[in-house]
Amino acid sequence: MKRLAIVDDSAADRFLIELMVEDRFHVDVYPDAASAIAGIQLTRPDAVLSDIELPGMRGTELLGRLREVAQGVPVIAFTGHSSALDKARLLKAGFDGYVSKPVLSDEQLFDEIGRVMDAAG
Repeated sequence: MKRLAIVDDSAADRFLIELMVEDRFHVDVYPDAASAIAGIQLTRPDAVLSDIELPGMRGTELLGRLREVAQGVPVIAFTGHSSALDKARLLKAGFDGYVSKPVLSDEQLFDEIGRVMDAAG
């Protein structure tokens, strides 16, 4: 079973996403960027689903750090910023995928996670 890291400061969002994916993935959850960086260095996931608005470090900064410490691990932006412009901006910033909050479809979430994992090999 593949491993997914979820980084979100909202306990409710972490809990909801973990419930949605726990039957398909081993799940590691992190409430902030610092704990995610430390945890991901110890237990490398197959993909990361990261909120953009994190305390202490924005998701785009976390993306840069993860590119240094976990090269090749795809990172999906997970955000309430749901316009087409937001999606384009985040993908241009280097995210491998994009999922908007709230998640309206389990399959949409699974499709995006699967797509980035498959692309990463």
